[in-house]
Amino acid sequence: MIVLEGTPGAGKTTLLGSIVEHHHHRVIVFPEAQPEAGVTDEFAIATRLLEEDLDRVRWAERLESFGRLSVLSDRCYIGVLAYRHALWQTGKLDKSHFVRAREYCLKLGLRDRHHRSRVFIFITSPAVSIQRRTKYSAVAEHAVWFDSDFLEAYNSYLEGGPSEFPDDIVYVKNMEPLLDLLLGRANDGEPCGTCGSEPRSTVVPAHDTMVQLYARGLHIRHQDKEVCVDTARQAVDMLGLAGDRPSVVHGERE
Repeated sequence: MIVLEGTPGAGKTTLLGSIVEHHHHRVIVFPEAQPEAGVTDEFAIATRLLEEDLDRVRWAERLESFGRLSVLSDRCYIGVLAYRHALWQTGKLDKSHFVRAREYCLKLGLRDRHHRSRVFIFITSPAVSIQRRTKYSAVAEHAVWFDSDFLEAYNSYLEGGPSEFPDDIVYVKNMEPLLDLLLGRANDGEPCGTCGSEPRSTVVPAHDTMVQLYARGLHIRHQDKEVCVDTARQAVDMLGLAGDRPSVVHGERE
């Protein structure tokens, strides 16, 4: 599985959208996982996101073992830990929340489970991150992502490469020139009525249906039904790839 992590606004999801457009018959993208609606308990949120990451690794192992389908994920457990570490470092959350999330991460064995994953961490400065996401600055739930000190702490954790990270992480910086080329068309279209985010790809055919990647979800259209999903299980089910032994050759199911 290929995982794209990093600073918001660094170009992760935009790049994934471009991959979906050009290689839609050969890939499946798991969009950025979101906290369950209505849940406010911090550890419950972390638990769900970490368990979702484990589920993604399991599905990736299964899908990639049966053919030539490549699995890509928008974020993994690293972002869950980085977020809580940055909140702690900036006095917005007690250290215990970060410690509990890290301990649960270790309990699930996520570092070891990602031993076959190729993890890319995209880094951009707080100033660039904020500038690229200005339109969301008035949304209360996004306020922390416009705090320069928080973003500095977030980047510091990512670049520190702590022991809970997988080996051989690839750091990507200076994506701005490529991102400028992709952003113009990637953000065209109305926001999703479910996840509220903007499109990162056009609508493309994939695995007997139509898909479109959004910043916080994957739109899947099949038989006049359209859903916005953000978990591996939902994506696999809706794309019809959840059979006991799926045969996938060049992205086409036989």
